[in-house]
Amino acid sequence: GDLIGPALGIAVVGFMESIAVAKQLASRHKYDLDSSTELIGLGMANLAGAIFQSYPVTGSLSRSAVNDDAGAKSRVSGIVTATLVGLVLLFLTSVFFYMPLSVLAAIVISGVSALFDYGEAIYLWSVHKFDFFVWCAAFLGTMFLGVEIGLAIAVVLSLGIVLFESAYPHTAVLGRLLGTSTYRSVQQYPDVTERYDGIVIVRVDAPLFFANAQHVREKMWEYVDKEEERFHPQQQRGAGGATGLNVDASSTEREHEEKIDDFEDNQDPLVPVQGRRRCRSDITTQPSFSDATNSSDCERKIQFIILDLSPVARIDTTALHILSDMNDSFIARDVTMCLSNPTKIVMQRLIASGLDKDIGRGNIFVDTHYAVESCLEKLAQSSVSGEIFQGERDGLSSTSSSIEPVDVDGNYHLLL
Repeated sequence: GDLIGPALGIAVVGFMESIAVAKQLASRHKYDLDSSTELIGLGMANLAGAIFQSYPVTGSLSRSAVNDDAGAKSRVSGIVTATLVGLVLLFLTSVFFYMPLSVLAAIVISGVSALFDYGEAIYLWSVHKFDFFVWCAAFLGTMFLGVEIGLAIAVVLSLGIVLFESAYPHTAVLGRLLGTSTYRSVQQYPDVTERYDGIVIVRVDAPLFFANAQHVREKMWEYVDKEEERFHPQQQRGAGGATGLNVDASSTEREHEEKIDDFEDNQDPLVPVQGRRRCRSDITTQPSFSDATNSSDCERKIQFIILDLSPVARIDTTALHILSDMNDSFIARDVTMCLSNPTKIVMQRLIASGLDKDIGRGNIFVDTHYAVESCLEKLAQSSVSGEIFQGERDGLSSTSSSIEPVDVDGNYHLLL
């Protein structure tokens, strides 16, 4: 029992040293490296050596470097090296007894110095600062505190970064690229995307699970509130006090008057109009640019939020509960939540939990573009009738592109 801790430390340090030099040499000589095979090889070597009470076997950093500098090309070099070391230990120890240690150190240093990759540090600094700090921490920890502590520091920091990025995934508000049916981040493409009044499209770029579900919920509410504040600042201030925004009606009016020249007379609600935001009055009637703060049509709040699930490969029960709570909260505010492009696994979880029925199967779409078309149709109907069409929550669908799940031999499939 007393040997378990030291044995694990030796195994971890030995493997990390072996795989580090192996990756360095593989990168230098342009060949593939299988880490699992390397681990199996080390395990078999140590198993065989344990029968004869040998020292733990690892890939030597110094000997690998010297071997590579000597021009070795195959595994035969290892056999030759082992044979020569054995002969020296048996017959030539007296010859090398008086050789200064500095000579041996010079041989090792000359071989190992080639493995120092300063360019990698510069690359990490320019590409990803977190990776550079992990690199520095591992380097300094190994140099001053020992190999075990240095590796432990690097592992803990790496796991911390992974957990942070998993708990706070990237999310984005999407807009339609002008002249296409493709939706991209409005922050990444601010000048070539357009959004539609009353609709917010959000994409989550990570699997949904217990660590990040609450964060995603907060971001979605943040996007909805920001969208309403951006285009209805006076209404938001009147309802909830000061918002910190300093927007006057005259500036909004001048902005819309400047953009009226960009208007294209087209009845298709999905035909882009360069440089402006779509309003529901553009969908049903000849569009006109009256003051957005005075237009009753454009002052109406957000009515649809579309969650793009295409990057979401997995979802757990905690995230399903959060989605259910979000759907209930949105319904309480007369906002319809739609899902687009869920993967097969995600759709199976939605069906198994019954959340597909709570959201409404007419609100689950195979593509974001179909979801936007459906929402625009409902907005157009609400503009004509004066009431919001919500029949899709009862299972009604206004588009043939919604998802209908069926059970075939116990397996769920998606009919589009």
